Amino acid sequence: MTGLDIFLILIFAVVCIAALVQGLIRQLMSLAVLFIVTAVVGNVYPYGALALAWVQERAPTLADGIAFFVMFLFFTIALEVLLRRSFPVTRLPKLKALDNILGFLVGLLNGLIIVSLLLTLVGYSAHRSWGEIAPRARRALIRAYRDAMLRPYLATFWEGYLTAHTLWFPRTPPLLGYLLR
Repeated sequence: MTGLDIFLILIFAVVCIAALVQGLIRQLMSLAVLFIVTAVVGNVYPYGALALAWVQERAPTLADGIAFFVMFLFFTIALEVLLRRSFPVTRLPKLKALDNILGFLVGLLNGLIIVSLLLTLVGYSAHRSWGEIAPRARRALIRAYRDAMLRPYLATFWEGYLTAHTLWFPRTPPLLGYLLR
């Protein structure tokens, strides 16, 4: 088990614990946010990478990864804040504990999406040369991605998730499809 596996498991655990606390409706909204943001950012991240011209010419996959990560984070946070302000109360009091349990189940999906996305982002960003930009870090990321024990399991989930996006992606963007290689 690599450090990357442990990091992904910790992220997954945090997402699941948050889901247990937040309940069903909030987690369904978060699932919708992840779906929408994946579709939007998956189509526009190459344009964001152009803004990183100084990195783009030396390490195009690193620029794509940085652009995708920053845009994904920005749009996810913006939509989550908008939803939390628009719908401050999302509890289902009649369901009591069942609200939390169902929220946890949806949170499992959210956690799988997030960790699969992080894993494909690490693999894609490091797979081509970065020139003189942090060669040791790149080699460490490649090794961690290659040796990640979670990779085959997350790849199976990720393939199903991307199938739900075939309307937006006639061809899967290289960054999003990297985990499926």
